[in-house]
Amino acid sequence: MADEEIKRLLETVVTQSAAAHAETRRQLETTAAELRRHIEETATGTRRQAEAVAVDLRGQIEETAAETRRYFDVVAERLRSDIQTVAEAVVVTNEKFDRRFDEFEVKVDRNFAETHAMIRFSHADLESRTQ
Repeated sequence: MADEEIKRLLETVVTQSAAAHAETRRQLETTAAELRRHIEETATGTRRQAEAVAVDLRGQIEETAAETRRYFDVVAERLRSDIQTVAEAVVVTNEKFDRRFDEFEVKVDRNFAETHAMIRFSHADLESRTQ
C-alpha cells in the first residue's frame, strides 16, 4: 500500500470514528435526558402518593382523635354518674348516722336522768333514815 492510500484509510477511519463518537454522544445525551425525565416523573408520582398517604393518615388520626374524645366523654359521664350515686349514698348514710346518733343521745339522756333520779331517791331515802 502506498502512503497516500494509508493516509486515505486513516482519514476514513478518523472520520468514521468521529461520526461514531458524535452518534454515541448524541445517544448518551438522549438517554440521559430520557432518564432525567423518567426520574422526575417517578419523583412527582412518589410525591403525589406520599401526599395522598399523608392526607389519608391525617384523616385517620382526626377520626381516631374524635372517637377517643367521644369515648372519654362517655367515660367521664359515667364517672360523674357514679360519683353522684356515691354522694347520694353518703348523704343517706349521714342521715341514718345522725338519726341513730340522736336516738343514742336520747337513750343516754334518759338513762342519765333515770340514774340521776335513782341517786336522788337513794340520797333522799338515806337522809330520811338518818333523821
